[in-house]
Amino acid sequence: MAKQKIIELTGVSKEYDGTLAVEDVNLYVRKGEFITFLGPSGCGKTTTLRIIGGFAKPTSGNVFFDGKRINDVPSYKRNVNTVFQKYALFPHLNVLHNIMEAPVKVQKLPKEQARKEALELLKKMGLEDKADYYPQQLSGGQCQRVAIARALVNDPEILLADEPTGALDTATSVQIMELIKEISGERLVIMVTHNAEIAEQYSTRIVRLFDGEKIEDTAVRELCEETGAADFEIEPVCVYSVTGKNRVNETGNETFGMLFFAEIRSFEHELHSEIERIEFFENSTDIFAKIYASRNMEFVKARYNAAFDEFENIYGATDKLSVFS
Repeated sequence: MAKQKIIELTGVSKEYDGTLAVEDVNLYVRKGEFITFLGPSGCGKTTTLRIIGGFAKPTSGNVFFDGKRINDVPSYKRNVNTVFQKYALFPHLNVLHNIMEAPVKVQKLPKEQARKEALELLKKMGLEDKADYYPQQLSGGQCQRVAIARALVNDPEILLADEPTGALDTATSVQIMELIKEISGERLVIMVTHNAEIAEQYSTRIVRLFDGEKIEDTAVRELCEETGAADFEIEPVCVYSVTGKNRVNETGNETFGMLFFAEIRSFEHELHSEIERIEFFENSTDIFAKIYASRNMEFVKARYNAAFDEFENIYGATDKLSVFS
């Protein structure tokens, strides 16, 4: 049986001061998923999350929860809570009252009931001994656990997480992600990150955004693989070349060939799960690079094309050839 659709975005765009932050996004999110919006800074992933959470209204298009249009429904009336990168805890309230604040003030829950539920969540977070502490007395990981407890206190159907590990060290990030993964077994989780490794390790589904557009959705990819509707053989994504490879950059000692080589290689870590191999060729005056991708080919091409548009504007030294359209 197909999983129930909880959220659906149809033709959603968001404009700020004449600039499109999100453009014509169509997306459905199903019950039981741990979905991650993945992409570089400025790609539209946080804006999309804010639209789902009710913190921003789409300029055009519609947002549906359980089949009901909710464009104008405020965040506090949606069955959704959000965990933020910088925690957003109240500095003048202790840990216990940070968690109790919304249930008591917004949902009008009796204080004793709110206190009981907050203490239960603190125990689950391993922070039962920190109830009387203030945020400034806690570590970053502890603050994020308090923020997660606060987001769960009214038992939302959907948990949104905006770069939840962005301000944490590697070891603490793993702890927080393991906690969020556990939570995803109880409710729908939608997370935003620029970290491909985290997305691949913890998500059940990844949606990639670039320049405000959705360019890859693993749910679509998996469907194509199951039905045999698409061929994901390794293909060359792009070929780039630089002419006058031995010419020295006016602002330094590097040649254009050296700059070109470094630019190509700079994406290998970010795109390590997509790039299959990179081949370089040279003659007496030119250098060429051919990039092969085993998956998410349009995303790889978009990342390289954007980088080399900037490279060409700066150095005026590249020719870009798309291998496929």
